[in-house]
Amino acid sequence: MYKEVNTKINSARMKAIIILITFVAAALSSPNKRATSDQNPKIWKALSENSGHGKLSAADARDLYINAKPGQDYPNLSGIPAGRFDCGSVKPGFYADVDYQCQVIRRCDINGNQTAYLCPNMTVFNQITLVCDWFYNVDCSQARKWYNYSNSRLYQGADVALLDNQDQIDEAELEPPIPLTDTYHSEMVEFPTTTAQQQGTFAVPLEMV
Repeated sequence: MYKEVNTKINSARMKAIIILITFVAAALSSPNKRATSDQNPKIWKALSENSGHGKLSAADARDLYINAKPGQDYPNLSGIPAGRFDCGSVKPGFYADVDYQCQVIRRCDINGNQTAYLCPNMTVFNQITLVCDWFYNVDCSQARKWYNYSNSRLYQGADVALLDNQDQIDEAELEPPIPLTDTYHSEMVEFPTTTAQQQGTFAVPLEMV
């Protein structure tokens, strides 16, 4: 019985994240005027500022991951609270809800309707890349500062990229923080697998909770 229920939950979560990806793709391809202004600061510097600490070594990232405490170093929600986020005060896009330490994502569509999603444990919503990222890559207190960084590129047409071309970045700018992949500066980082990751945790729409 438990296996059957767990399978149904995981299936619902997988459908939810597929829907979320579809929404992002649709937002990037919807017809509208072309964005004309460059993103400032450039992407790597923006990500570095957004992390709140700049570049981390592979060893630092590993230590943060292994020693992190749920509810203290990162939010540990099991469901999506209704919250007070108002789509009427922002443009259409995807937003980190700072009231819940950025684990909750609020999607506001072009009609002002809201849909909510939940980042997996140990991750929070990165307002620059518009994806769930490791908690140590995001300083949630800065989320509002970046609300328009990438959201301003949504619904601008298929020829408008979400983020500026990396080839155009000045070499003098800061290097990126530790990415979601497990390789950084030729060092291999092995992260332990948590119970939640073994079972599979995905974004869950508000109506499913």
